Amino acid sequence: MPTTEAEQARGLPVVSIQFLGLRKMAREDQLARMQVRVGQPFLPDALSRDVRELWNTGYFDDIEVDLERTDRGVALRFQMRERPSIKAVEFSGNSEIENDKLSEAIDVKAGTVISYPALRKATQKIRDMYAEKGYFLAEAAFEVVPQRDGEIIVRFTVKEHEQVSVRRVTFIGNDHIPEEQLREVLITGNMSLLSFGSGGAFRQDAFDRDVFIISSLYYDRGFLSVQINAPRVMLTPDRNGIELAITINEGPQFRIRSLRLFERDQDGRDVEPIGGRRHLREMVTARQGDVFNRTELAKDLQSVQTLYRDAGYANVKAEPATDIDQDRREVDVAVPIVRGPLVKFGRIEVRGNSKTRDKVIRRELEIAEGELFSETRLERSRRRVMALGYFERVDISTDQAAEGEPMNVNIEVGERPTGTFQVGAGFSSIESFIATAQVQQANLFGTGQSLSIQGQVSGLRQLINIRWFEPYFLDTNFSASVDLFDQLRIYNDFSQSSLGGSLTFGYPLIDPTVRAFIAYNLQQDKVSTATTSTFLGTASSVSVFQRLPLANLFNYGITSSIRPTISYDSRDNRLFPTSGVYLSGSVELASSLLGSENQFVRYRTTGRFYYPLGAGFVLKLNTESGVVTSPSSA
Repeated sequence: MPTTEAEQARGLPVVSIQFLGLRKMAREDQLARMQVRVGQPFLPDALSRDVRELWNTGYFDDIEVDLERTDRGVALRFQMRERPSIKAVEFSGNSEIENDKLSEAIDVKAGTVISYPALRKATQKIRDMYAEKGYFLAEAAFEVVPQRDGEIIVRFTVKEHEQVSVRRVTFIGNDHIPEEQLREVLITGNMSLLSFGSGGAFRQDAFDRDVFIISSLYYDRGFLSVQINAPRVMLTPDRNGIELAITINEGPQFRIRSLRLFERDQDGRDVEPIGGRRHLREMVTARQGDVFNRTELAKDLQSVQTLYRDAGYANVKAEPATDIDQDRREVDVAVPIVRGPLVKFGRIEVRGNSKTRDKVIRRELEIAEGELFSETRLERSRRRVMALGYFERVDISTDQAAEGEPMNVNIEVGERPTGTFQVGAGFSSIESFIATAQVQQANLFGTGQSLSIQGQVSGLRQLINIRWFEPYFLDTNFSASVDLFDQLRIYNDFSQSSLGGSLTFGYPLIDPTVRAFIAYNLQQDKVSTATTSTFLGTASSVSVFQRLPLANLFNYGITSSIRPTISYDSRDNRLFPTSGVYLSGSVELASSLLGSENQFVRYRTTGRFYYPLGAGFVLKLNTESGVVTSPSSA
């Protein structure tokens, strides 16, 4: 059998390698993929391997190799026809997924050489992206459109069809957790308010979350080797829904054989923990023989870490290690604690407060630069800043240059509007024209002060209220507020006017929830049967009450009183609360000793309760009660 030209050239030195037909591809890139080199002995097997390697790149439609033997050796000439480059990538038919997201997800890009394997892979990727959003019937195809300049346009066409809803989710192999409990934690397949019984659309991210939650349920019941397999997806006969079958391999249930909680220093030697070994062990509720519960153990270890962090050990580590005995179905748990060095607070930076002054935020902090680190005080500081009501969010992060260095604190806030301006007008057959106006600013000039001005005028009413509040009077822990009012009410037979105000000071007893207040109120009331008018109307001067002692029926004269109050406030936000309780109780005494012509004792209690209902809804319960007696009977 005659030998081929390549076999006859075996062993001869390669003197040259040429590439013909390259337009955009670089010669150096092709040489880098080849084993054949100039100056090395020629091997036919190496040439065959190089041709396959060049072809597998997907950049060429045709590759031919010419071999020429000369006196000096072997000359190789590669005749290559490049595939066209992609001028643009277009999408059509897609409305649920934007072009930018599709383009980012696939490897087919403008300016690259066309690769049909890459096109097929991109088409499947588009189908997968739609399947993750519940469009299991979505179709995708590609089209190559040649252009005059030798380039091409790749056009992907999508037919989305209808989104497929999850009709039913079944579980296989769940012997120890009832199907009802598993369904309670699922998002997939649970109906929403707008699903109308269809079970809701399938979403891959929601299903991944469901798998994680189900795994956690099993871990908390001691099934440490549980496996949740990929679901089996079946289209319903009408092709508008799917049924999911989730197979669970529970494995055995493990109980705790031993649990060791101990502290070691940097050298690995056992040391006495904070609070003592007994106190440390009592902080963990798990006992020998109990079913292993990962969530409860993690919760208890978080309390242990908080104990150390509140003592200044910000980098404490308490990572549990488990040793599983498959035969006995028992697990040994060891939790070594390494406290690390003491850490102090470093710089405290406040960002995002374009309006609110720094000191308004800093005075709510329970931490200070140079103090020992405390996780609890850091979290309480975040809640106190959030409770001001000036911010939509308050994020606190920490960073440390190196272990043992001060811990810097970054407070990032997002401000929200704190001012309101309201104007209203109307007409009534009784009151004639009615006009109202209100201006309120809860964060006046970014100082934390609040100012409210309210006015109302009609044919029968004229009201003006002004209130100013300073939470830190003269930069102390005392709060101060001033209320002023001027009110006129006109009835058919008489008019009543009130002019007065109050001055209130407060001080925290248990900062920041319990505060005590003392207020002084001064008010003058007048009742008259004479003709009285507002800006917009006049009352009748004819009165059947002219012969009656009106002063006995309505407050008349000067009322001078003091009102001590104690309040409890656990609301998460003073302006826009979503949870918490506000309680207050007060006793108001108006006595002749204070120069009051009206004398009484008024007891009043107020309660406001806030409960989050989810989806942005909050339930508020408001209660109020009071009793008024004379000083002699009090």
